[in-house]
Amino acid sequence: LATYEKLSPWVGDKQESLLMVSRLLGKDSASILNPLQRMSMWLTRNKFSMVAKRIKLLSLDYGSSFETSVEEEEGLECVLTVKSCFYDRFFREMEVPELTSATCCSVDALWFTSDAIRDDGSLEFSRPSSIAEGDDACVLRLVNRKGR
Repeated sequence: LATYEKLSPWVGDKQESLLMVSRLLGKDSASILNPLQRMSMWLTRNKFSMVAKRIKLLSLDYGSSFETSVEEEEGLECVLTVKSCFYDRFFREMEVPELTSATCCSVDALWFTSDAIRDDGSLEFSRPSSIAEGDDACVLRLVNRKGR
């Protein structure tokens, strides 16, 4: 929030300021994270299970300031639903709701939209809805294409 507030008057363009903040908070980390994820995908026997575990751990990371639920169809699909988001509430109260997506959502997505996961071909990740985009809930869905 502080970085965005300090950058905005100097940059002038709201979208450019959001892009700069999102890069500081993770988007530029893809060059480091992608090779590490590619290696872990190569080393694991069960790619779906490994990535599904990350989704479940994300729910635990959120803690009590979020309302979450995880549904899993063993080996086939794992869905994290966030019904209440601390970051969304915080940034709305600060009158900068656009920061939710640029900061928090973009960092979460970084773990699940990497080249390592996309290039594998057996896994499909999607976020069909997002509180930051005006939906009632965030839904993060991982599907094992080989299991269907």
